[in-house]
Amino acid sequence: MPFTPGLSKFASHFRLLSYGLCGWAILGITQSGFADSPDGTVQAAERSEQTEGADPKEWNDLLDKPSLKKWKVCDVAGGGEITKKPGRLTLGTGVDLTAVRSLEKLPKIDYEVRLKARRVSGSDFFVGLTFPVDKSHCTLILGGWGGGVVGISSLDGYDASENETTSYREFENERWYDVRLRVTSSRITCFLDSKELIDVPIRDKRLSIRREVEVCKPFGLASWVTTAEIKDMKIGRLPGVVDPARKD
Repeated sequence: MPFTPGLSKFASHFRLLSYGLCGWAILGITQSGFADSPDGTVQAAERSEQTEGADPKEWNDLLDKPSLKKWKVCDVAGGGEITKKPGRLTLGTGVDLTAVRSLEKLPKIDYEVRLKARRVSGSDFFVGLTFPVDKSHCTLILGGWGGGVVGISSLDGYDASENETTSYREFENERWYDVRLRVTSSRITCFLDSKELIDVPIRDKRLSIRREVEVCKPFGLASWVTTAEIKDMKIGRLPGVVDPARKD
């Protein structure tokens, strides 16, 4: 069962997810007894027009080293092999989760992440990007729950398969996808191949992550029974973003 722990004491239920004008529907398999990791609520400022249009002026290349010097392989039972070449990171197929987290000191709010990702083999998520939202955390999922679910885990306790960010996409193995994630104090936005995929306000929402990816905090990558490759990954602070609620 994709991204769902195989423990008998947790009962599964089925939920039909429909996708409006797309006319597509998928059967989302969730685990009501498997709680999200407690995190926090973002008390966000109002959306700023200045935030939406500005691009980072400086970027930190997260994959510039030929080794895993900037990364730590997460201790996950049955995790696949993780290898690093100049500019590219490979997460091998594991029994379930394969994960790695960054060792760098990175922004926690008002930043943008860009990367290219592809699923080499497998049929579940090839991008499980866990990221900070101030004092909370979320995870961007691409290709989960059997290969096609995209969304953010978790909003008010609902994961990527069952909240307002949920949608369905066909992902081709061996094809590179451009991913862009923007995180501000008021919203989370994601673009896939330059098309807006997610734009969700997070003011007063309770943000959390699933327990499986706790090992990825504060910033990390994971795949589920899938070999994934990541390249051209960088992060930058957003200029001109002012949140009056924050105190530096």
